[in-house]
Amino acid sequence: MEVHRPKFLKGFLEEVSIILLSISLAVVAERMVEHYVHTKQGEAALVRLAAEMKRDAADFKFNVTIHKNAIEAEDKLTAWSKGEIEISDDSLSIYLSNALDFTFFASNTSEFESLKATSKLAYIENHELLSKIIVNYNRYEDFKLGTTIENDLVQKLYAVIRPRVKYSFNSIQEQPHYRFDGAGIKQQLRNNQEFLNLLQEKKLLDTQTLYWNQSGFNRTNKLIQQIEEETK
Repeated sequence: MEVHRPKFLKGFLEEVSIILLSISLAVVAERMVEHYVHTKQGEAALVRLAAEMKRDAADFKFNVTIHKNAIEAEDKLTAWSKGEIEISDDSLSIYLSNALDFTFFASNTSEFESLKATSKLAYIENHELLSKIIVNYNRYEDFKLGTTIENDLVQKLYAVIRPRVKYSFNSIQEQPHYRFDGAGIKQQLRNNQEFLNLLQEKKLLDTQTLYWNQSGFNRTNKLIQQIEEETK
């Protein structure tokens, strides 16, 4: 016997199906919009981080030059102090100022900390890239330690130099920062073993800090390039 469903039941099922379909489409659309918004926020986060890293890269590059000059000056002063080479008074003044130079790395972390605090780092879809970015910012602690140690050593060098050699300060924007009395350096610091020993310790720290800054520069530039590729 053939059973006929009441027309009202057929209409009811059609109406329910339409409602369920509408709800499903609305949910899908909402999730698509949400995903689009989060993707855009992730891209914006990367752009902000890249801009911050470019400032760090510029600092790294500046610091590399300072430490290269310091190492060259330490080698020249050591050879001169041992009597292996002769250096003019003006050059001695420049070399001593460069040898005493060291760097502070004031890392730019405001964008990173802001994004982390608002959980927007999670919107970066490339998890491998995000991991590299987090590791990059964690490495900044190395520079705080290096700065503290170098500052202490430079103060020891000044303690040897201060009572023996006259000097004046030029400018924070000018290299060399200090103008030392070249004749005083020749009279007081040649064959001074304490000065030579501290100079070698300073060279060791400059070599390590140069490596950190050069590595930081290369690592940061590579990350910037990856971010720019990701946000094209």
